[in-house]
Amino acid sequence: MTKRLESIDPGTPVFCDDRRVGEVRGVFGIGDSRLAEYVCVYCQSRTEEVLVPTGEVLEINDRGVDLAGPLETLMELSVYNPASAPALHRLH
Repeated sequence: MTKRLESIDPGTPVFCDDRRVGEVRGVFGIGDSRLAEYVCVYCQSRTEEVLVPTGEVLEINDRGVDLAGPLETLMELSVYNPASAPALHRLH
């Protein structure tokens, strides 16, 4: 069953190349938009939260969130710092 980004619950598992890499911490939009632009993911191997652009989400299903890119892509993302992203607002 396919789900919408805006309905993903915190704690939902995140996978990259069939490997569990973390969990969703939140879904964010920009400004007043109700469209999801980023998924905040706690990356287990880095022990940090990163913002994943929604374009990197391949599929959302009963298992969790599957990312399109290789694991290296996730490892290259900047650490999420709410103070440096004031235009973002939590959708879910």
